[in-house]
Order: sequence, then C-alpha cells, then structure tokens
Amino acid sequence: MKTQTPLEIYDYKRSWLPGVEVVLHSDIHDKVRTWAKANVPTAKWDLVKWTNVYEHTIRLESENDATNLLAEHGLEPFLSRQ
Repeated sequence: MKTQTPLEIYDYKRSWLPGVEVVLHSDIHDKVRTWAKANVPTAKWDLVKWTNVYEHTIRLESENDATNLLAEHGLEPFLSRQ
C-alpha cells in the first residue's frame, strides 16, 4: 500500500467528513487518540478539540470503527454518539 502524503490525507478526509461523530470527555482525549492511532488509519479519523464544555469530538469515516470505539473497555462511560 502506498504511503499517503499529508495533502492526500487532508483531501481524503474532506471527502468523507463529518462522518460518524462520537463525543468524548476531555479527560480521555489521550486514550482515544492512542486507540485511534492503533486501530484506524490516519486518513479515516479526525479529532476536534473543545466542541463543547469538557468535550471533544472524534469523527470517523466508518460506522464499524465508531462501534468498536464505543465498545472499548474502560472508555465507554466517557463516550456518546452524536
């Protein structure tokens, strides 16, 4: 598989955004980012900080990825579907 340049990743993300949104508590931002880096290709997720008070939003291209994140042990109490 060819490695994408940052511009190609940006263009690809713009084609599917806003995608599936999952709201998370700001305290678990690092854990969700680590999960996304380990489980989802970079071009298929986007993390937006401070979308509300104490909230960030992760936007995922795939419904399946969102379901997997919502089912992640230890994170589920701090996540909700948009």
